Amino acid sequence: MLAARDDCEIWCARHQTELATPDPRLHVIDLGLETDFDLQSLPAPLDLVVHFAAVTHAHDPDRYWKVNLRGTRRLAEAARARSCQRFVFVSTRCATAGAGA
Repeated sequence: MLAARDDCEIWCARHQTELATPDPRLHVIDLGLETDFDLQSLPAPLDLVVHFAAVTHAHDPDRYWKVNLRGTRRLAEAARARSCQRFVFVSTRCATAGAGA
């Protein structure tokens, strides 16, 4: 459960997984890092973005770079365009030669 604060909205972008949203402050948008997207529908400024690069154990090595690197870079640029100053990035070590695809 989220901390009980009335001045807080959380916007969650999901890639391919369903997400339960029991808290009324949590808003879900669908976002695919492999395709073009923007964050213009989100209210600005964004205070914080927490991003989990999502591809692991892919059979196509290029997919790691397409999502975990290039998609993350585009997400960071889109967040910055919405005045975000804090971007937390969590990724996988499986995007190296011999780990995954």
